[in-house]
Amino acid sequence: MEIWPWLAVASLLVPAPAMAQQPSPTAPAPPPLRCTGSEYREFDYMVGDWRVVHTATGQLMGQNRVEWVNLGCAIRENLVFPGRGEGSSFNFYSPIDQKWHGNYHDSSGLFAVFVGSIVDGRHIITSTIRFPNEPQREWRVRQITSRSDNGRPRQIGERWREDKKEWEQFYDVSFCPLTPQANEAPPCR
Repeated sequence: MEIWPWLAVASLLVPAPAMAQQPSPTAPAPPPLRCTGSEYREFDYMVGDWRVVHTATGQLMGQNRVEWVNLGCAIRENLVFPGRGEGSSFNFYSPIDQKWHGNYHDSSGLFAVFVGSIVDGRHIITSTIRFPNEPQREWRVRQITSRSDNGRPRQIGERWREDKKEWEQFYDVSFCPLTPQANEAPPCR
């Protein structure tokens, strides 16, 4: 069973630039954002609609819509993995413990609860996951979300290998505009 679909948590988690919906001329103005501190804005670069591609090969892995919800106090992600299902996450910053929290669930039944924070400009969240079809199998995982050189999101998933006492990468994906852009550099080409 592939673990890659959970990446989105958080996708935080993490969690793509959402297409802004234009209000109708008669619609009331949206309410002001409630969570405006810099901590809440740490993922503004993630909000939007994206193609998610394998960083090394450019292979399309899925699509991700990331949007602010709850007046800018949380992020919701909706992922579609062609031929493999769908997943979603709900992520928020808690001023109580000054950490990001997220819940992820996908159509395979995989569920994860993540917690983490920003370390050296990278958002690092961790969880322990069990596999729905193999509940005895358990992975300690972390997802690292950062801005790539082009300013777009990049996510790396790692699992802890107790036998080697080290983290082992199991996915590395980049977020690309939903509509391919002219003269786009790899991996978005």
